[in-house]
Amino acid sequence: MVLHKRKELLMQLKISNSYRLMLVFSLLITIAWMVTAQENKKTLANKVNLQEAIKLYYQGDFDHSINLFATIVKTDPNAGNARLNLARLLREAGRLEEALEHLDYLIKTHPTTSKYQSAYLTTAYLAGQNESILTAKLEEETAVDLFWKGLAYYDLKDYDHSHTLLVRSLEHSDFNPLANYFLGLINLEKNNF
Repeated sequence: MVLHKRKELLMQLKISNSYRLMLVFSLLITIAWMVTAQENKKTLANKVNLQEAIKLYYQGDFDHSINLFATIVKTDPNAGNARLNLARLLREAGRLEEALEHLDYLIKTHPTTSKYQSAYLTTAYLAGQNESILTAKLEEETAVDLFWKGLAYYDLKDYDHSHTLLVRSLEHSDFNPLANYFLGLINLEKNNF
């Protein structure tokens, strides 16, 4: 009789352990589903905010567009295109230092992406940061990047380096009236006409 009760007790324990295991498993599935749903909700919200930010930009509402892009970047710091658009808007609004902070982040996280590099050089030149332009390492030399580096050297009155970079810029893209203009100014400075 005692043996029979022991077997019953062991059987109940096995059943209760099975129920516990099933309960833990179902709890894990529920948590995983909730996390996935939350991520999907965040992604959807970012897509809606992105569309709204672009619409506001085209309607001329820079401030609200900047705020929406900033919200997207806060929600997802790795949203590269949103961060780039935010930096461009900040540059257009004259908030160059803020734009450079976002572009610095993009270059550090994506050092080989040329569109981030070009946006950085353009913004740095407009912010008067010639030194950071000259020390920037170019993964890929584009006509635009060489142009901005050439202008930075021109501003520092290093006409030889400026001339070299502007000529290389024109080799990449022969239609750049501003590069030709600055080459003309350099030739005037050197009395080479």
